[in-house]
Amino acid sequence: VLIVVLWGIGLTADAFPRGPLRVAAWSFHVVLGFAVAFVLVARIVWRTRFGRELPPANTGRLQTLARITHFALYVLMAAVVITGVVNASYRGISVFDVWSAPKFGTGEPATRRAITEVHEIAVNLLLLVAAFHAAAALVHHFVWRDRLIDRMRT
Repeated sequence: VLIVVLWGIGLTADAFPRGPLRVAAWSFHVVLGFAVAFVLVARIVWRTRFGRELPPANTGRLQTLARITHFALYVLMAAVVITGVVNASYRGISVFDVWSAPKFGTGEPATRRAITEVHEIAVNLLLLVAAFHAAAALVHHFVWRDRLIDRMRT
């Protein structure tokens, strides 16, 4: 949900007129981005320390595809967070006019656009993989009726 909200803010924040409203939209985007970073790190730590490995629901190619999909979700979330931090730092963004990200670089528009483009590509790929993942879960539940979602709850 955080990723989708951030995506929506990222698409619409520049539509606000320059001034406090746009600053607030981008500030909210940055704060929620740090929340995603925290959740991602907490999730990885929890999975490595307390998580459990369920037996595979499928074998062969489907199991390989499931592992690749889960790995891609984590890698893309990390890429989105990292490129977001780099983007905010390159711009020297101000968060609610209270705190400013440490600025690096010259602020050259071409570099700024390139960093933003990589961030956008990463988040769009993340949403695409997440949609594929959700569709696969729905197929498991409603078509194959293999109780995969029930296994995840226990």
